[in-house]
Order: sequence, then C-alpha cells, then structure tokens
Amino acid sequence: MFKRIVLIIALVLSALVIMAGTAYAGVMETIKAVATAPSLIIGLITVILLYVMKAVPNDKIYTKVKWLFRKFGIGCTLGLNRYPWTAPFWERYVEPWAIDLIKNTVGAAVDGYIEGLRTNNKTE
Repeated sequence: MFKRIVLIIALVLSALVIMAGTAYAGVMETIKAVATAPSLIIGLITVILLYVMKAVPNDKIYTKVKWLFRKFGIGCTLGLNRYPWTAPFWERYVEPWAIDLIKNTVGAAVDGYIEGLRTNNKTE
C-alpha cells in the first residue's frame, strides 16, 4: 500500500513538473537565449583570457606568440625556395613583395593602433 501511494505521488509530481515546464517554456527559452548568447560567451572568454594573460609576464607571452607566428610563417612559405625551379621566382618576386605588403599594412596598423591606445597615458 505504501509503495502505491509513493508511486502515485511521484507520478502526480512528475505531471506537475511537466506542466509547469510547459507553462514557463517562454521564460526558460529567454533565459537559455541570454545564457547562450554569443556576445555573453565571447565576453566571458575575453575576461578569462585577459586575466590569465595578466598573470603571465609580458616577455613570456611575447616570445611564445612570436615563436608561434614564426612557425606559421615558415609553413606559409611551403618550402618554395628549396626547389631549383621555384627558388629564383620566390626570392626575387613573391617574397619581397609579400613581406613589404604585410609589413606596410598589418605591421603599420598594429603599430598605429598601439600608439593610439597609449596617447592618453600621463607622461611626466
């Protein structure tokens, strides 16, 4: 008898939970949409990343990022200067132009951006 009463109560409570969940589906969907919004997630990841990066010394971050992008640059060359039929073309035309393009656009943009960020520093 006791088991049947517990089973009936469990079924009634389950039905109430299902009905309540269905009634508040709009509210729950809104909460779910806010909690999984890309801007919120990106913001939280950025805060965590900035906190971790501030805990690590700047010179270590700089050397690791430089090492990573050096490897990326090595991969981008595809070893074209190793082959006798591509080496002259690569070294004479592609490499100088590509490096100048990157340095004069991306390098200048990063340098200018950093200078702009530092313009409001109080220097004495």
